[in-house]
Amino acid sequence: MNCYRFGWLALVTLVVGMAGCEKPLFPSNMPRTQYERYDQMRGHYVPADRVDGATGARTPALRERLSPHRE
Repeated sequence: MNCYRFGWLALVTLVVGMAGCEKPLFPSNMPRTQYERYDQMRGHYVPADRVDGATGARTPALRERLSPHRE
């Protein structure tokens, strides 16, 4: 009988733990690294995503983020 109670307790704990309501680790409106903060302060900030003009899909802006800064 105790074995079944332990099983239910473990199941409830697992479900509650998986459905927890925590804040995201990195909010989208805050810089994630000191490099992003540095670029933002110097006016060189490039957003992480770009919107494709033809389809409207959001894609990572890798080329813009990895290219050297131009003064």
